[in-house]
Amino acid sequence: SNSPEKAGYIITANLLNYKNGKIYPVNPKISEVLGLKVYPSILDIPEDVDLAVVTVAAQNVPEILGECARKNVKFAIVVAQGFSDAGKEGEALQKKIDEIVMQTGLRVIGPNSMGIINASNSLITTFVPIPNLKVGDIALIAQTGVFCGAGLIWLLSFNFFGLSKSIDLGNKCDVDDAELLEYFLEDPDTRFIFIHMEGVKDGRRFFDVARKVSRKKPIIVLKGGRTDEGARVVASHTGSLAGLENVYNAAFKQAGILRVNNLEELLNLIQALKFSPLPKGDNVAILTFSGAFAALLTDLCVENGLKLAKLSDETLSKIRNLSPPYVNISNPVDIWPAVMVKGAENVYPVVIDALLNDPNVDSIIVFQGFSRFFPEFWGLNPRIILKHLDRVVEKPLILSTIGEPLTVDELNEVTKLFNEKGVLFYQSIDAPIKVLNQLRQYKIYLDRVERKEV
Repeated sequence: SNSPEKAGYIITANLLNYKNGKIYPVNPKISEVLGLKVYPSILDIPEDVDLAVVTVAAQNVPEILGECARKNVKFAIVVAQGFSDAGKEGEALQKKIDEIVMQTGLRVIGPNSMGIINASNSLITTFVPIPNLKVGDIALIAQTGVFCGAGLIWLLSFNFFGLSKSIDLGNKCDVDDAELLEYFLEDPDTRFIFIHMEGVKDGRRFFDVARKVSRKKPIIVLKGGRTDEGARVVASHTGSLAGLENVYNAAFKQAGILRVNNLEELLNLIQALKFSPLPKGDNVAILTFSGAFAALLTDLCVENGLKLAKLSDETLSKIRNLSPPYVNISNPVDIWPAVMVKGAENVYPVVIDALLNDPNVDSIIVFQGFSRFFPEFWGLNPRIILKHLDRVVEKPLILSTIGEPLTVDELNEVTKLFNEKGVLFYQSIDAPIKVLNQLRQYKIYLDRVERKEV
């Protein structure tokens, strides 16, 4: 199409960035688009075609796919909605696609698919402009377009999220999650795999493949349809059966799959998997500026299956030497009285170093208040900790703040500095606990794999 608001035009514009092949627009009504010759039919293209992106209305898709098969096209992406997501008439149309796939060997992604992105060679078949595409090591498998469009744009705004490939499977009439997992297992560009899932076609095959992949590369799943109401929305959206949540949860655990409930949790977990060591045990040390938050963080630890570490005598002695005599030193460590007497510069380095060296401590959470208007003597500034951290940590160390929020640019700058030391940074009270629980569960799974128990 020559209309800038139409999917075909935007897809063609995105494809102009692809340098490893030729682009052949097809439309019987026009002769040129964006400086490219337009062919009346795919059968009129004089050269071989590897991939067809089909943007016609649903009722015309079977005919176009039939032409693709006659042209010996290997793969097709079907963008249109109106198939198994749209009642009996749509289901009949999708069955026609199934028949073409079975009879010809043409492989189909979709229908109802946003398309694919290969960041390494700038192949973008989506109908959403991606202005800040950043090459990275995270693969994205989605069952809806928003994760390959607006959702992806948001994720890419954070410096540690870079894309290897993304695929919107849509209604999954042919290519499905299990097949893509097998591909990403061998893909050298991919270290982490994120799946947005509404349902699976072949549950047994998916979980068998996932179990094999998760031993080498972490798999994170965000599943829609957790509630009965959500499952009904899923059925009307992509025609998938969301299934029973307890069955999915048990299968995810057995396959070593990490589950998140929103994109913020995904970002938090991605940061942790990329930069933090895995915890060797459940024992957590909490360093906080507030007794009230010490109690809240303790509750969250217990609720998430973690334990408060019993600090060694050496660690307790070092903290007592910095604190007023009236302070009862234990875990969680309320560092505020010591800071008021000695100053942050003289307290944080000693306490954090003691906790990092304590054999009873498997993970550390440092929770602070933060505002640019706080006196520097208080040390409630992420950079104070970074200033005195002279090594890459060998156990999870998470700094979390409450108070004045950072802008995305500021957050990227601070997070990058911490990540270089293996330290995680969040602006949340519960994110550190949830992340530690997931890192611990993944470590337990990998240990079981090593012992050949799974």
